[in-house]
Amino acid sequence: MTNILIVEDSATQAERLRGILEENGYIVFVAYNAESALSRLDSSIDMVISDIVMPGMSGYDLCKRIKGGVYGRNLPVMLLSTLSDPMDIVSGLECGADNFVTKPYRPEQLLERVNTVLESRRMRASGKLRVGVEVMFLGRSFVINSDKEQILDLLMSTFEDIVRTNRDLQKNRAELAAAKLEIEDYAQGLEQRVEQRTRELATQKRLLAQAQSMAHVGNWRVTLPSLECEWSDEMYAIHGVLPDTFSPTVERALAMIHPDDRESVDQIVQESLANKTPYRIEYRTIRPNNEERYCWAEGFWEQGAQGDVEYLVGYCQDVTERKMAERIAKESAARYRHIVESMISGLVVLSEGRFLYVNEAACEIFGVKSPSDIIGKMFVEALSGDRKEEIAARISQPRGKGEPLFREEKLERLDGKMLDVEISKAALTFAGLPAIQLIIRDITETKALAQQLHQAQKMEMVGQLTGGIAHDFNNLLTVVISNLDMILAGASANAQNRELAEAALNASLRGAELTRQLLAFSRKQSLQRQTVDPNELVTRTVGMLKRAIAGDIELRTDLCSNLWLSDIDPAQLESAITNLVVNARDAMPKGGVITIETENVTLEEAYVEANQEVAPGDYVMVAVSDNGSGIPSEVLTHVFEPFFTTKEVGKGTGLGLSMVYGFMKQSGGHVKIYSELGHGTIVRLYLPRSESQSVAAPASTEDEVPAAAHGRILIVEDDQAVRRAATQQLKELGYTVFEAPDGRAALDILQRESIDLLFTDMTMPGGLSGSDLARAATAKDPALKVLMTSGFTEATLRDGELSGKFELLSKPYRRQELARHVHRLLRGAA
Repeated sequence: MTNILIVEDSATQAERLRGILEENGYIVFVAYNAESALSRLDSSIDMVISDIVMPGMSGYDLCKRIKGGVYGRNLPVMLLSTLSDPMDIVSGLECGADNFVTKPYRPEQLLERVNTVLESRRMRASGKLRVGVEVMFLGRSFVINSDKEQILDLLMSTFEDIVRTNRDLQKNRAELAAAKLEIEDYAQGLEQRVEQRTRELATQKRLLAQAQSMAHVGNWRVTLPSLECEWSDEMYAIHGVLPDTFSPTVERALAMIHPDDRESVDQIVQESLANKTPYRIEYRTIRPNNEERYCWAEGFWEQGAQGDVEYLVGYCQDVTERKMAERIAKESAARYRHIVESMISGLVVLSEGRFLYVNEAACEIFGVKSPSDIIGKMFVEALSGDRKEEIAARISQPRGKGEPLFREEKLERLDGKMLDVEISKAALTFAGLPAIQLIIRDITETKALAQQLHQAQKMEMVGQLTGGIAHDFNNLLTVVISNLDMILAGASANAQNRELAEAALNASLRGAELTRQLLAFSRKQSLQRQTVDPNELVTRTVGMLKRAIAGDIELRTDLCSNLWLSDIDPAQLESAITNLVVNARDAMPKGGVITIETENVTLEEAYVEANQEVAPGDYVMVAVSDNGSGIPSEVLTHVFEPFFTTKEVGKGTGLGLSMVYGFMKQSGGHVKIYSELGHGTIVRLYLPRSESQSVAAPASTEDEVPAAAHGRILIVEDDQAVRRAATQQLKELGYTVFEAPDGRAALDILQRESIDLLFTDMTMPGGLSGSDLARAATAKDPALKVLMTSGFTEATLRDGELSGKFELLSKPYRRQELARHVHRLLRGAA
């Protein structure tokens, strides 16, 4: 391996040398000054490459020290030179250098020179006689100690550098000559293009002059700095003056500009002059007859040979008619645009079935964000569904003879939304094309609201009818049930009569259940609200229902883990869930899955606006779903109506869903049903969320009749049969009973007798209701206990003041129910 010592004060140059040499197999050592190089020098070094110019000892001095040292002439030294001074070669020969490398160098040049020096060293014999030679160079005497071979090597290397330099010069000269030819060709071509462009500009100038003449454009020129003005004939006509009587000057021209525009014109002209740039400006001018005209002017600054501006030239055009037409068109377009864009109906212009124009309302109707999303498309492309081709063809045709001005259509948008629309159309010309203008009004919500109103009115009418019937029927059932209870409670009835009485009682109780369902629909039933955990109620109800559901039907639950509590009547909710599960069971004759799920939901304003039957807020949702046959759409709108059923005769009363509907409305909740044929049905109950954090204690379910007690009771009932049955029952229980047919008679008794309990009907003739009587009686005797009864509790619902103050017993009631209420009230008084 060959070891080379590099002596270079520049770290960058030293690393470059190292990289070149090490890539070609040399072992390289680096010293950054001559002193370090001398201390590093030993027998392992085969060659030294040193820069000439270094701080401290130069490369020449280093070479002399090396050649005069222990290793002498046998150690080759190559110097790095820029050859900027011819003395570099002589100085190198004088100090005994073996060769030179000229900066800048190419890697291959450096490697070639290193190889030459090393090869020459191996070829020469060592120990030759060294004889100094005195030479003259550039007027100075030098003693050359190098032998002939060294001098020859140096001269050959220098000659090589000169030859290379000469070749580079020749190459550069050839390239320069070629570039000169290219520049000459380009200059010649440029000159031709300039000539061609000059001809084109001349032609354009001529055409422009002709166009200005035809457009009645006036030309003018101002000479600087004298400000002499030259006007064409058209300039005089624009300003309403005659050449014979008017001499144009800058001052006169500025004086004719409208005062409101003069300052801006002057500012623009001054800025144009300062920057030597053209200007364009629109302004008003006033003729001598005070007529106001609009002008458009352009000015250009022409420079002389010295670069100074000598002329201001330009043209002026009278644009008054155009401005007036633009103003009229702009005002008209603005009015039309305002009218069109403020329309709540969609405006559409079609030509050959393609959208040419739509306003914002039409964009909303077709469900697109902006007119650009739909303009240019075919009308049929904005629709979907099986009938879109038929609808598009009918709408895109002009209105036929006898066709009504307004036509209702049902459109299906691309997003699947169905719209009921009312369309009127008229023929017109739009952008030069025969077209049809459509006025489209979205009546979907209007129709839905009308249907909701119609349904609500129908439900209200049915509710009033069923509520009245149920009230009267409850009075009758009260008499029947009370008497049957007394018969069954007596000891004289034989077995056969007891059996008949029990059958009659069961039928009466079934009738009471039917009236309860009617009252639930008409929202006139008595609700016993409690704070309940719907999850617990669902779990309890499911446990009961699983025994009644066939084995081929699976009953599942999906209950929310952190479900809110609800203020609801638990018995009514349990009945509602049971009704829904039974309906789901009947919809799956071949079996299936019924799922009851609970969830916390918040109904937002958007949902409320769409449904119009519920207030926004927090609700507990209880949903019952099945994967049965589903409900047809024409049936779905009637499912909540009382007595409506699709079951066979004798299979149902048609009151189940109507009871659920009425119960939820009366409870301040909401019910929503969704069904799809072949996929099943889901009914969602939205229960009002409770503000309480704990559930209420379960109510007592005991059926025993309390033991006989003592007390004085006043019965107020306008129905004589009901009054007689209640009186007899209470007397058999051991109470002292007074009777009154109305409120006035009751007040007279209260004045005379000491009464412990007032048992009054809610609705009575004579202008004094049960609630009025209760308030009047308790005002005089605050200790008086009040038990109210009614076939329905509409009055109680209207009178929130009674809520929580008086107990309520709904008709028809059982003997034990009456006994428990009276016993509890009187025992509490004791």
